[in-house]
Amino acid sequence: MRFFFRLLIISSLCLITTSASAAGFELTPAAKRNPISDFELKDIDGKNVRLSEYRGQAVVVSFWATWCEPCKQELNFLSKYHKELRDKGFEVIAVATDAPETQAEVKSVARQKGWEFKVVLDTAGEVSALLNPRGATPYSMFLDRNGGLSYDHEGYTVGDEVHYKPLIESLLAESTSSESVASGGSLSFTNTFSLEARGDNGDAVVDDDYYLGINRLNIAGNSGSFSTWARIDAWKFWSRPQVVNAAGDNPYYRHLSLERLNFRYKGESTELTVGDYFLQLGRGIALAFRKGDEVSAETALRGGKVSYSVEAFKAGAFGGQVSNSNMDPISYKNLPELEDVFGGAFAEFSGIEGISLGAYGYHRLYDQPLLPGGKDWAQTAGAYIDLPGLTDWMTLYTEVDLQRRNQADAFQNGLAVMAAGTLAMGATSLLVEGVY
Repeated sequence: MRFFFRLLIISSLCLITTSASAAGFELTPAAKRNPISDFELKDIDGKNVRLSEYRGQAVVVSFWATWCEPCKQELNFLSKYHKELRDKGFEVIAVATDAPETQAEVKSVARQKGWEFKVVLDTAGEVSALLNPRGATPYSMFLDRNGGLSYDHEGYTVGDEVHYKPLIESLLAESTSSESVASGGSLSFTNTFSLEARGDNGDAVVDDDYYLGINRLNIAGNSGSFSTWARIDAWKFWSRPQVVNAAGDNPYYRHLSLERLNFRYKGESTELTVGDYFLQLGRGIALAFRKGDEVSAETALRGGKVSYSVEAFKAGAFGGQVSNSNMDPISYKNLPELEDVFGGAFAEFSGIEGISLGAYGYHRLYDQPLLPGGKDWAQTAGAYIDLPGLTDWMTLYTEVDLQRRNQADAFQNGLAVMAAGTLAMGATSLLVEGVY
């Protein structure tokens, strides 16, 4: 018998600061609001955008992606309200969550839609991990003039936009006062539970006909310059498939683990991260550990990262062990831990208007060498030049990577080159991208 059934339950609980989504399109009382964690990302013109710099304005932070049609529909309405109300202190920060293969399209979409608000790139998904742990798109957070979270909304249905403008106008009518924001930190919980039943698909392979329950608990908190997030995963099979892998184990078994844990300090010029974190170098052709949604197999680094910024220069170092998801999102088999070790550094200079220059390098030590007892490793160095704001109608990006690898006592050298450019012609944009 062939069948598939899935029940999904999503619940949220916020302590100290509260979300208004459960109460409909209503603002959280001012005394119960708390600022969300501060972040800094580059916009589509290569300029740094820091959330805390918008204190005194009513802000909507909206997570979206170029492939998400409901996201763009919602942002079109927010764009309309932005043009009408920005002189009164209303701003929109659209956080693009695109993967490396579509990041070059973000500026083209924004220009084609005529969006005049801030569009920033969350290239590795670090901001999403803290503020949008489920990876939902669209997901919008309405902040008051003090930066306090007054309302949040996941998804978009035609008609939602009718309620947005009254919310924004209510926030604009409020005064700026430090006393109207709850003191102390905030702590939020988001839990997702799914129950699935899978029947025999008739392929003569005994890997179906079972029941599965999956629970993911996301925890996020912040206090001043400190923030933290964590994820606890648990799943259980009933009538699990009776199969074995190459190691002689059944890959379908129950699981409970602290899958992710992150602590971050973000000061004016210094940022320190300890635990699980996401990292992308350049456009990701050399290294990309990105935050995924709840149905993707994400990979993170478990270790530490530190960076220091002064004016137009930023430099940092990172290190850690690979930490992959423990379940294959397609087959639901448990996955073994990858334990490759990485260590490296990066730097970027953006002191020239419309131009960013960057360089990076890292060393990788493979956990599983090709030959028993061997020590396989790889070294990668790269550089890029990004011209996102050179003109209003053209962008250029070029990245070059060099790699030297030792596997099974054999040395190999590699070269990778990426180039991307966009040309805007009125309402039409042309994107050309290539990788060698």
